[in-house]
Amino acid sequence: MKEFPEFFTTMRIQNFSENTLSSYKTTYRQLLSHCRSFFALELDETTITQLTKPMVLSFLNQLRIEGKSPATIHNRAMAINCLLYTS
Repeated sequence: MKEFPEFFTTMRIQNFSENTLSSYKTTYRQLLSHCRSFFALELDETTITQLTKPMVLSFLNQLRIEGKSPATIHNRAMAINCLLYTS
């Protein structure tokens, strides 16, 4: 994803903590893996503009099905929101 490295560089410049960066990167890797598995998207070719609301909702629902805590799901949703509305 071409936009992701630029996004994380911007976050570093804005002095986001390493823990936040790590959490966000984990979220994006999980989201992309989910989209690749459930929506047949190629990881290397996926861009932010290809992420749709149904894809994100499917990912968050999958976290719920896996038994993740509401706090974890909320954190993942906020990380995705940050990416989509900061890029």
